[in-house]
Amino acid sequence: MIPEDVIAEIKRRADIGDVIGRHVKLKRVGRNLVGLCPFHTEKTPSFNVRPDDGFFYCFGCKATGDVVEFLVRSTGRGFLDVITELAGQTGVEIPQVAQDPEEEARQKERKRLLRALELAQVFFKTRLSSDAGQGARAYLAEVRKIDEDAIDRFGLGWGGAADDGLAGFLVAQGLAADDGVAAGVLGRSERGPYDFFRHRITIPIRGTRGEIVSFQGRIFGERAADGQGKKRPKYVNGPQTAVYDKSAVLFGLYEAQPALKQGKPAVLVEGPLDAVAVHRAGMPTAVAPCGTGLTARHVEELKRRTERVVVCMDQDQAGKDAAARAILLMLSAGLDVGLASLPDKDPDAMVCAGRADELRAVLQGAPAALDDLLARARRSATGGVRARVAALDGLLPFLAAPPRELVRVEAVRAVARAFSEDEAVIAGEVEKRGRKLLAERLRGQATAVRASSVPARSEAPPRTAERAAIARVPSARAPALSEPEILLVEALMMHPHLAARCGVLVPVLKNAELKGFIERLVELLVRFHDEDPRAVLPRVPLLPSGQVRTVLLKVQQAGGFTRPDSYLSEAAAARIVEDAILSLDRRTLELRLGDVQAKMADADAAQDHGERKRLLAEQAALVVAVKALGAPTE
Repeated sequence: MIPEDVIAEIKRRADIGDVIGRHVKLKRVGRNLVGLCPFHTEKTPSFNVRPDDGFFYCFGCKATGDVVEFLVRSTGRGFLDVITELAGQTGVEIPQVAQDPEEEARQKERKRLLRALELAQVFFKTRLSSDAGQGARAYLAEVRKIDEDAIDRFGLGWGGAADDGLAGFLVAQGLAADDGVAAGVLGRSERGPYDFFRHRITIPIRGTRGEIVSFQGRIFGERAADGQGKKRPKYVNGPQTAVYDKSAVLFGLYEAQPALKQGKPAVLVEGPLDAVAVHRAGMPTAVAPCGTGLTARHVEELKRRTERVVVCMDQDQAGKDAAARAILLMLSAGLDVGLASLPDKDPDAMVCAGRADELRAVLQGAPAALDDLLARARRSATGGVRARVAALDGLLPFLAAPPRELVRVEAVRAVARAFSEDEAVIAGEVEKRGRKLLAERLRGQATAVRASSVPARSEAPPRTAERAAIARVPSARAPALSEPEILLVEALMMHPHLAARCGVLVPVLKNAELKGFIERLVELLVRFHDEDPRAVLPRVPLLPSGQVRTVLLKVQQAGGFTRPDSYLSEAAAARIVEDAILSLDRRTLELRLGDVQAKMADADAAQDHGERKRLLAEQAALVVAVKALGAPTE
């Protein structure tokens, strides 16, 4: 871990104008630098760099941050890589801090597994290009119509025909067979380790930094059936490992990042080969889950990178059901969701049939999911009252899903007009039945969390550095947590990333223990932003007999940490945070706003640009919160 004062010194020494100028053509306008935003498509420059204040801001897409944030967003690299590079450029020495033994062991394991995966990719690519790989090459070229460029771009390979070819290769490279098993590229039977992806086309799955974290294998040819004529599974997916969490990783997201940064919508498809097909059709933003349905964590990864996602699932019933679940999840996260209906069974079939242009046109013209679902409901509402009610019932969870009230109101209005129904009646049904149906649908989308994630470590004693941080958590006896405050703690424990939305709450919270918990959680989420937020949660120090720990034990006993989305869906958790903000006392917020404005004047007088920047962010959050409360009542 790099000390905060060292990070601050690196940022202070780095010339943000010079660093960003290597990536964006900038023109000086007064004290600022202006250019075309690298994070969305525009023709008129709205991207501003303020060297004196050390931050950038885009008036178009609202992207903002310091020099490190710019490099992380623009290059897709991790925080540690960026800060280490900047340290070398600015001449700041990063001290070597003694690492926690448990953390050191985890890092060593991660390196071994990533090395095993990297070597497996070398083996698979070599096998594909060998004489023995002629059949695999023919299958890719003649059956799947995948050209050499796409094979190289996505790193497709072949697992070979031997039962232990990869196992022997890994051992020859100095790794143990156990490392291959732990990485998910070898299996283990009574006879020993064996190649997990033998006889299959291999498709590497990459993390957001480009590192290979797993593979998917596709059977083909005569090997599609065993010796008794029984069909083998068409696809096999690498298992959950210490470096691969299938509930959080999307195939194609790494490859899609450059286009997503330009403001292009993501395209969600059913599997990796469909994603490859959409990329080949000229839409380089296709992503797909692997071995699991879409999860709330997948949606969070997408939301960090885009505002719009087009859902394009297979046209069979299973695909339609998967599309409906995905739409509910993404609408609940506040995303703009489109829905593409294909004239063929899936994107891969269209590209293989030479219909790439048609596929691209369908995706680019995809209507809003709510509009499309409404049109389908109208077509099915024939045959009397029962059919109309069934059609409307089918729409209710989708109408309840968007977190923004304006979107919900407009959707209800559109449905009322389309069915010639009273708007108030539809709105009432959404409140009574729609929310319940939404919760039931989302409850079925639980995300599996590794056993080592939260439950196993939440009771572990804090590390040395964190033990000292307990002093920052108020130890005075705080008033008992209210029911809404308990719900807020549960929401943040199930979905820790939502703590970022609580900035406006912290200054006015009356319970000191709750305030300390949220402050520390936000601080650690920022510090360890490259990690899964659920893995960061156990680092938060809690009072041994505190009320927050009591809530944690209650959630743990109820199995919440093993099935967080079943215990409390992300949509429900987001609403709890939203309700907490809306329940704030207007007068308290206005007093805090006045205090912030006074402190801004002091910061201006002292020319403390860093403090002014922090206060500006708090002021903006407070203004939003005051507006959200609506007009004051007399």
